[in-house]
Amino acid sequence: VESNQARALPLTPAVTVYEQDDDGHVTVRAVRISNPIVVDGQLDDPIYQAVPAIDKFIQQLPDEGAAPTERTEIWILFDEDNIYLSARCWDSQPDRMIANEMTRDARAMWRNELLSVVFDTFHDGRNGMSFSTNPLGGLMDNLITDESTVNLDWNTVWDVQTSLFEQGWMVEMMFPFKSLRFKAGGGEQTWGINVSRRVQWKNESSFLSPVPASLGYRGMMQVSAAATLVGIEPPTTIRNLEIKPYAISGAFTNNKVTPIRSNDLTGEVGIDLKYGLTRSLIA
Repeated sequence: VESNQARALPLTPAVTVYEQDDDGHVTVRAVRISNPIVVDGQLDDPIYQAVPAIDKFIQQLPDEGAAPTERTEIWILFDEDNIYLSARCWDSQPDRMIANEMTRDARAMWRNELLSVVFDTFHDGRNGMSFSTNPLGGLMDNLITDESTVNLDWNTVWDVQTSLFEQGWMVEMMFPFKSLRFKAGGGEQTWGINVSRRVQWKNESSFLSPVPASLGYRGMMQVSAAATLVGIEPPTTIRNLEIKPYAISGAFTNNKVTPIRSNDLTGEVGIDLKYGLTRSLIA
């Protein structure tokens, strides 16, 4: 029986997902899919055979401007609700990969094998939302402001799943549109995007759109150096509303009253609401 995903393949393999002009500027295309992919880190959905991978990365460190020594393939996909970044990170010596951090937003994750993406959803060349993960599926997300300030306290809702294979590791990231900030209105939008791969055991960093070696770890903050992302069509209307129910329980003891109150149960239930008002303001 043919799967729904197979029937939904939207484009032929001839679709152009990567272009570079004479000045070296990179443009990549997000491909619409009709059904959500299965986010499991396996990259076995038929769409990965139908849409060519983007693998034109450039070293930042240690050999600025050279081709990476390890291949990275990425796909940028979206449906009605989510945008996906998937990657296959090849490694010639996978037994040497370093991945030991799972704490969210831990700076120590920068010393792991790492895949990162920054979205400049307003295409202003100054501000962005950055997301990173390692082979363990650790999460790091932050807001970049004016290419100079990083807010690691910013956390939004997104999902990532990773897996290992004999020649490296794979990742699927899923970002709900309701978790992002972008221009209101329908139709196709143009965003900025950059993707970086860190091969920690080699001290090697590479980018989809090159950034100067002098920036080091701050390369992802160089939003003005991002590639152009075309083809993306966010929902016309969306509610950036996050609802989190909570329940609190406890026990109370007071030996100084008559009769003694021992292990009186207390409880409270409710919900926390977060609503996105602007690109950075949440009520």
